[in-house]
Amino acid sequence: MVNIYLVRWSQQSKSDLREIFNYVLKTEKSREKADYVVSGIKQKVNEIKLFPEKHTKEFLDIPESMRYALKWSYKILFTVDEKYVNIVRIFHTAQNPEKLCIK
Repeated sequence: MVNIYLVRWSQQSKSDLREIFNYVLKTEKSREKADYVVSGIKQKVNEIKLFPEKHTKEFLDIPESMRYALKWSYKILFTVDEKYVNIVRIFHTAQNPEKLCIK
């Protein structure tokens, strides 16, 4: 039997998603495109909750239990515990990860 985890979004990850939406909206001048990007990221999160352990552990100098998944050029950082996939941050891979201050 497959263990399906519940998803918890950190305040920061919710803020990241809003910033992504606003950035795409501003640069592409298309609400449809912004909705598409955010929906795609959320879809990836729904996939993560099925088999979170299959995703690669993060190699940056952050907690050892951190894993990540990619959707297009967006990196979704998360941790896993008994019941939850905890979405920690979401950012474009062109960003400098050191500025993200993940501890």
